[in-house]
Amino acid sequence: MSAIRKAGVGMAAWLMIASPATAAEPEAHQPSPPQTSRSLMFSDAEVDAVAKALAALEKVRETGIAAEADQAPAEQPQKSRVPNIYVSAILDLGDGNWTVWANGYRINARQQAPEFKVVAVKDNLAEIVVDGDQPARFRLHADQTWRSAHHDIVEGIFP
Repeated sequence: MSAIRKAGVGMAAWLMIASPATAAEPEAHQPSPPQTSRSLMFSDAEVDAVAKALAALEKVRETGIAAEADQAPAEQPQKSRVPNIYVSAILDLGDGNWTVWANGYRINARQQAPEFKVVAVKDNLAEIVVDGDQPARFRLHADQTWRSAHHDIVEGIFP
């Protein structure tokens, strides 16, 4: 007994180790396997939506005809023919010598974009005219977007 105490093992621990009753303990409860998901990143509803979209894409590739939209035509939002206009930079050198970069176009007095027209530039402000179904005239600074659906101006780029 003194050898057990010298080894640092207490009497209760020694009894548990040496006791034959510990070998007859009932089996521990095994956890049930976790529910498997079809994807590690997406929920089952998202996986179903992706599968539906891929099936519609395959149908378009095979037949050349798009699947009918889930919404009725009256419920679908009307898209404007004029895109949003984003001015990324304005360079005014004076005496009518200016360049505006908008929607990926380099625009100057001799070369305009197809959907809109820059009619004047002063310092860091470009005056733009949009013709068509809903004509508009507005002024934009660099890093501003005119949203055609709302006819408003917001900071930053909005595709």
